[in-house]
Amino acid sequence: MKEKHLLKFNMFNRVHEIMDANRNVWKDLPQAVRAYENLKSNLKEIHTLNIQSDRNVSPLLAQLVANRKILTGRLLPVASILQVIAWELRDGKMATRVDLGKKKLKKSDDRKLILRAHQVVEEARRITDLAESTGRKAADPSLIHPVVKTEEYGLTSDKTKALEESLKDFEETYMETRDYLEFNKKCRKRIKQLVKETNRLLKNKLDLLMTLFESDHPDFYAAYLESRQLMYPVPPSEPSPAPKKKGRKRGRPPGSGNTKSKTATGKKKRGRPPKSTGKKRGRPPKNAGTEKNTAADAPGKAATQEKPKRRRGRPPKKAAVKKTEENTVKEPQEPPTQTTGENTPGHE
Repeated sequence: MKEKHLLKFNMFNRVHEIMDANRNVWKDLPQAVRAYENLKSNLKEIHTLNIQSDRNVSPLLAQLVANRKILTGRLLPVASILQVIAWELRDGKMATRVDLGKKKLKKSDDRKLILRAHQVVEEARRITDLAESTGRKAADPSLIHPVVKTEEYGLTSDKTKALEESLKDFEETYMETRDYLEFNKKCRKRIKQLVKETNRLLKNKLDLLMTLFESDHPDFYAAYLESRQLMYPVPPSEPSPAPKKKGRKRGRPPGSGNTKSKTATGKKKRGRPPKSTGKKRGRPPKNAGTEKNTAADAPGKAATQEKPKRRRGRPPKKAAVKKTEENTVKEPQEPPTQTTGENTPGHE
């Protein structure tokens, strides 16, 4: 039973005790008598269901795990032998039915394990029966097909019977556990329904009828109201731990012996080293607000001129220079030089 249902169940029991102890007060009221009888029957049913569902399941589950382990240990060898026989017979359907392994058995739930074990048992029984019937009919044992000789593969009737017994035990334990868990689930569902019905009965009928006795029987009414309160369990108070005494540490007292600091001795401190203050990686920050140094600001030093940054992309078009007559200056022509008489023609 859940904790909230248990709290209400205890409250219903207290109401029942108060009503039973003061029966002479309300016995002349037929509806109060009917409500009390319904309360009594619901409490009895809840108590019975709680006892039936309060069974310890851990031994049953432990037995189920043990039987599963035994079944798996007997199932794997038989399935391996049947796989070899299916390969010899070239029987693909038989190989599919008995194809089992540790991983497959570990992943399969209890229901699937039972189904696969039944398939292996049927195939083992069929092969052993075939071997026995062929051995009886054959006059010469050497004429028997080698596959039919199951004893040569290690598959005997004793192994088959042991597998059948372990399968039967596991199946019985599984059915018992499953039935109990289903019954427990039904009990919890019925208890929840009964608690809900009883709470409505008290709230919508019995609480209103008890107000009739508030003036004539105040003690009974006060006891009834007190019984209608939920009593939560008080957790046990744990004692506070005693304070630890600070004892003197072993070794030399402070201030005695070598007073050199750790930095002076050169010992490295343990732990993570401090972050380096070197140059950070990545793109350097932009220099905002830098001014050019002038001769007045820095006397004796030549003014530094910053080179203009080259812009990326296509260079701008150059503006065409228009030659006008006003702006162009014509150079003066040199006067012709006078030649001497010796060079002039006709002068002799």
